Amino acid sequence: MKKKTLIRLIIIMLICVAAAIGSLLYRGTELTNAREQRESIVASEKVIEAADTVSSAAAEVVSRPYFDPATYAASEHVYSHRGSAGSREHTFEAYDAAIEAGSHYIELDLVRSADGTLYISHDQTPERLTGGGRAFAAMTDAEIDELRTANGEKIHTLSEVFDRYGTAVNYVIEFKNYNQETIEAFEKLVDQYGYADNIIAQCFELASLEALDAKYPDMPMLFLIDRQSEVSLGIDKSYIDIIAVDKDLMTRKNCEFAHNYGKKFSVWTLDTEDEIREAISIGADTFFTNDTPLAIKLLKENQ
Repeated sequence: MKKKTLIRLIIIMLICVAAAIGSLLYRGTELTNAREQRESIVASEKVIEAADTVSSAAAEVVSRPYFDPATYAASEHVYSHRGSAGSREHTFEAYDAAIEAGSHYIELDLVRSADGTLYISHDQTPERLTGGGRAFAAMTDAEIDELRTANGEKIHTLSEVFDRYGTAVNYVIEFKNYNQETIEAFEKLVDQYGYADNIIAQCFELASLEALDAKYPDMPMLFLIDRQSEVSLGIDKSYIDIIAVDKDLMTRKNCEFAHNYGKKFSVWTLDTEDEIREAISIGADTFFTNDTPLAIKLLKENQ
């Protein structure tokens, strides 16, 4: 009798233990499911947050408007000089206007600050555009960033321009003089952004273009010329792709001379309808202009 009672007690204890284990397992499953659900919610929130960040960043990039085929083809011949004419030059306002008009190429001029940062300016000082400041090379980034142009914008850095426009546009970048530090800073940014295929390098000095070609052999090199005696200087240089002359040297003879040596012919800087029509008539491949809408309009008429 005692033996049977003992067996029953053992069985009851085993049932209780099994029930307890089952309860623990069920509770563990509930906790696991709850934890996984919380983790899923957190992950979803992170995805949404990341998407919002990307969306916000994308909103800062100027998207390319729709082009009809004729506008697209015409704009391939136009370099928007400093973005736009007048006091807006080298501002986002100027670049935005050029792109909205149909430009595929905005022209930039590089200068370097005392801190080694590349800023966009045609002049070596900000005096003309901001009314103050010393030579860029003698000013720190903090000093330059305090300056404002006539439309209230700051002097922009090359990286800020890259951040805003991305690969929605191409860049015709002029090096104001040969400087190894400037070349190295430029190469660092180009490699960082991966924009080598979206840049045409331009300079009055062959040494700068030769140095850049060694690093980027597929990047078009544009040689700027303002004297007739220099037209032949870049003709026999394999790294020169484009001969660009001052508009006073805009002749059919110079254009044919460049073409005969396998170089493209460009002209700078055209502001009037007569000048643009002349460039078209002699067969210039590209030209710099302060009036992108007019240039594209005239090119479309001649297609």
